[in-house]
Amino acid sequence: MSNNTLDFRRHSREIKRHKWLILLSLLAFSLLAVYYCMHHMPEHEITSVMLIEEEQDNGSGAAISRAGGLSQMMRAFSIGGFGASSVDNERIIAETHQVLVQTIKDLELNRTYVGHDGIERKPLYRGNNPIKVVAPPELFDTLKVGLKMKVKLDGNTADIIVKKGFFKTVASLTNATLPCQVKTPYGTFEVQKCTPTTSINDVPDEIVVSISGNDALAEYYRKKIELDLYDKKADAIEFIYKDACPERGIDLLNTLMVNYNKARKDHKDEISSKEIEFYDNRIASLSQELNETDNRIVNFKKQNNIVDIGAQAEAMIKGSTLSQQEAVKLQAEVEINQMILNALNNGGNNVLPAVGDETMAKVITQYNELILNRQELERSAKPGNESLIALNKTIAESRKTITNAAQKGIEASRIKLNQLNLSTSKDDNKMAQVPTQEKEYFNLLRDKELKNQLFIFLMQRRESSMLQLTKNTSPSFIIDKAYSDVKPSLLKPIIVTAVLLLMGLLLPLLLILFIMKRRNTLADTFDLTEQWESQAFKIPEGRGAKRDEMLDNKLREIRSRLFEMEGMKTLLVHDITHNNNEVLARLKLAIEKAGKTITVIKADNVDMLYSTKITNELENSKSNDYTFVEIHKLNSTGEINDILSKPNTGLLLLVAKGGCKRSDFEKITHQCKCHERSIVIIN
Repeated sequence: MSNNTLDFRRHSREIKRHKWLILLSLLAFSLLAVYYCMHHMPEHEITSVMLIEEEQDNGSGAAISRAGGLSQMMRAFSIGGFGASSVDNERIIAETHQVLVQTIKDLELNRTYVGHDGIERKPLYRGNNPIKVVAPPELFDTLKVGLKMKVKLDGNTADIIVKKGFFKTVASLTNATLPCQVKTPYGTFEVQKCTPTTSINDVPDEIVVSISGNDALAEYYRKKIELDLYDKKADAIEFIYKDACPERGIDLLNTLMVNYNKARKDHKDEISSKEIEFYDNRIASLSQELNETDNRIVNFKKQNNIVDIGAQAEAMIKGSTLSQQEAVKLQAEVEINQMILNALNNGGNNVLPAVGDETMAKVITQYNELILNRQELERSAKPGNESLIALNKTIAESRKTITNAAQKGIEASRIKLNQLNLSTSKDDNKMAQVPTQEKEYFNLLRDKELKNQLFIFLMQRRESSMLQLTKNTSPSFIIDKAYSDVKPSLLKPIIVTAVLLLMGLLLPLLLILFIMKRRNTLADTFDLTEQWESQAFKIPEGRGAKRDEMLDNKLREIRSRLFEMEGMKTLLVHDITHNNNEVLARLKLAIEKAGKTITVIKADNVDMLYSTKITNELENSKSNDYTFVEIHKLNSTGEINDILSKPNTGLLLLVAKGGCKRSDFEKITHQCKCHERSIVIIN
């Protein structure tokens, strides 16, 4: 076969030759797989589900409806609140850095314990943990590297080694009495002995404590805890986490959900507090305005010596009730929209009252949520954070939308107010006969009524926010508390075992292919090209008498092939590897036993074939049946093609097994033009 042809016979031969290498590799990788399976701690899948509940009406709507005209008109006013929760936003809150760090602190997950018994490992947690590592909480807030503390217990004493990475030892204690302090460049830890509350067969030979900083560990859990929608049609979040210790995983998810609810409630309480602050400021300002209006009425009565003008004023108010209420409503809309514009112009992170129709109130509610989300993100995010930049852009767009809506609302209200003034101008003409004092008194009463309505509305909204602040209900409902699968997942050990066994098979095969490529020598007939393989014979291997018997049988086959070549008289013989004298001698003997005569002529090189001496010897040997011309040096058969072209001349090549590269053989024979009259012997 050619060098570029894939011949499975050659590969099969090499695989058989190196079978022990393959078996040893498989054995080594199998032992490595067994070691991994015994050393690996199987992981359990822990799952929990939490429903994100929407805000419920706190009863303020009914109170507003009873408050009268202006409050009834503003029943849609509200500030903040989550409203319909966005599950995507809740997922962000659940895996925020602050929530994860608090969970780590609550469960002391910045120290994990693993017991080592030989190559076996088992997680130690709470009840079955014989030791505890204690350090100031501030240490874990500032710790930026991971530490491994190895503890070997012996009664009340222990040998302790603390390492950073695999090789660097930062602290070491021998035969230390517990409790003891371990001083490291990163802080001082105290190792305490504790009594397990659950039965434990034996204390592990060695306990390895992994110590991590809160920040790094929070990032690790953020990547490892999977949060996803439980169902596309339900506002529920599913938590999935894998841990070798199911009790620890259950505590982790349950505590995470508790801390999420706490962060969620703190978020809502912050909104309510800001609402109350806003209402208090506005109520204080409005109270001062009401006092000023009352003082103006008192002064008006004193200056004009009026004792009771109520009856006449009441008649005038009733006569234009509809116009007055409409004017009050429009003026209130102008003031409230102006109040929104003033709050927006002040900038900052202030929340706004959600006013107007449902669409306007929804936009302002979403704006308030964005403001509070930015405050939450600014606590942990660094400058230039992509999420913060995107959130600022969204807030700017929302602010622009609210500003445009408020300005349009003011313009629309003023247009309606002007139209109302035109329609009431006739009524004003009719009242021209009314004394000036009564008209001024009417204006004062109308101003007071407007401020009273606003005051009642703000007080109701403040009470609503106060109820929201003091309410202790959880913002989410835990449908399924964390629970663990009964059986641990074996997927990872199976995959690792399969990969190791595959490597145990492939690596020696690749090594064998590399050896074949480097060696690439003639060792069998199928190592030859197709045209030479049919003319080749391989001498069997063996020793002693059995080998001699097999060799004689093979030589008889070669002799038969030679006899089949009709007219063959001269055979040019070249021993490529120069160590096949025995085979050549026994071939001659086999031919002579068949009653044939042989003449042997030796030529050191090709040039001697054309010498007078060789020519004469060939002429004298015509009486014999065969003439063997042994050529000692031959670079290529192309050098003797003129001789081989004669019909009574053939070629015999001898090659020692593994003594000649395939490329060298092809170099010698690539110009040969007598393949059908050639014989190759591989010994």
